Amino acid sequence: MPALNLFDDLSFFSKECNRLNGLILSSGNLAIVHKKLVSEIIMIRLFLLGENTISSVCRKMLCGARYLDGTVPNTLVRASSPNNADTLMRTHGRRQGTGYLQWGAVSKIRGNIRYTIDNSDPFFLTLSNHNGRLDEMRFVRNHIAHRSRSTAINFRFVVRSHFGGLRRQIGPSVLLLRKNPSGRTQLEDYILQYGIIVRDLVRA
Repeated sequence: MPALNLFDDLSFFSKECNRLNGLILSSGNLAIVHKKLVSEIIMIRLFLLGENTISSVCRKMLCGARYLDGTVPNTLVRASSPNNADTLMRTHGRRQGTGYLQWGAVSKIRGNIRYTIDNSDPFFLTLSNHNGRLDEMRFVRNHIAHRSRSTAINFRFVVRSHFGGLRRQIGPSVLLLRKNPSGRTQLEDYILQYGIIVRDLVRA
């Protein structure tokens, strides 16, 4: 098996984020109803991209990939391939294996790797440092995807944090297209924030 490295994951993530930013730019002249739809699609795509990237990074770490600063992850077991790494995360050290690994929430990510990567490894601390950011993006993504009563409860927390109070007319697209003091939209900020999270996780 050729040597696996985390630079490829960071490079692909960055490339895809550039594409998403390009889509935002190209949608500038659309009618507002279409611009809202595009913003929500981009948010779902961003979150899926992040989940897939974190999943790939963890699998490669178990196969021996180093962090980008040259340090070696403190793994508890060595995988022979990314597919084997997936199997180990689901079964190693567990009385009963788990059938499906979820990568959207910090608690789920930590649960996925708790028996294969030592909890003293910097990966765990980095996850904790970004817990609030990932939660917020997950709340927004989930409400776009499901529009349920439970997702609405979490989304209201996001609205309160950005608007200073609950405004029932604020939906995900309104939040995403809102301009921040930086001059960027909230969607652009989410893309930027997820990039920071990924770079921190791979220690770039």
